Amino acid sequence: MIAASTEMPKSAAIFATARDELFAAFQSASPVDAVPLPEAYAALADTYFRERLAECEADGLVPKGAFCVTAVGGYGRSELCPRSDLDILILTKRAPGRKIEPLCKALFHPLWDLGLELGHGVRDIGGCIKLAMQDFKVLASLLDIRFLWGDESLLDAFHAKFLPKAQKQAQPFLQWMEEGRSNRLQRFGGADALLEPELKNGLGGLRDYHQVLWLGRLAFGTTGN
Repeated sequence: MIAASTEMPKSAAIFATARDELFAAFQSASPVDAVPLPEAYAALADTYFRERLAECEADGLVPKGAFCVTAVGGYGRSELCPRSDLDILILTKRAPGRKIEPLCKALFHPLWDLGLELGHGVRDIGGCIKLAMQDFKVLASLLDIRFLWGDESLLDAFHAKFLPKAQKQAQPFLQWMEEGRSNRLQRFGGADALLEPELKNGLGGLRDYHQVLWLGRLAFGTTGN
C-alpha cells in the first residue's frame, strides 16, 4: 500500500487539471472536432514528467551520475487512452543504487495519489538487455522507448547495444507473436467480424498494428508510428 503524499506538487496538480479538461473536451466534441486523444494525453504526461523533474532538481532530489527517464510501451508510442498504464523506465549508466530512490518516489507517488496505474522500472543498460532477451514482452516495450529527460546520450548507447541483440531474436520473437495471435483469436475473435469487436486485441486490431511496427524496427530499423 502506497501512502498518499501530504501535499500535491504543482506539476501534478496542473497535470490532473489538464487531464480532466482534455477528457471533458473530448467527450463533448463532435467526431470532426475531437482532438487526437491518445497523443494529447501522452503530451500532457510528458509535460508532467519534465516539470516534475525540474522541481526535483530544484529540491536536490536528482542524484549525480548518468541516467535518463524514458517512456516505453504504449506511452513510448505516444498512445495513451484514459485508462492506459504509464510505462516509465529510468535508464542508468551503472547498476542503480539506493541514491535514486528519492527521485523515484518524488516522480511516481503523485501519480499514484491521482489513481493512475504505472509500469515502472529502474535498470542499467545491461540489465535492460538481459531482461529483454528473457522476456519478449519487455523486448517489445523497449522497441518503443522514447526519451523524456536526462542524459540522452545514454539512450543512444542503449540503442547501439540493444538493437543488434534484439535483431538476432527476430525469429523467436516472431514465433512468440504468432503464438500470442492464436491465443488472441481464441479469446477475442477477429476485430473485423464481430458486432462489438475488441479493438486492441482482436485480430486486425491495434495489437496487430503494433506488431507490424515492432517487426519494422527489428528488420529495417524504422522509427515512428
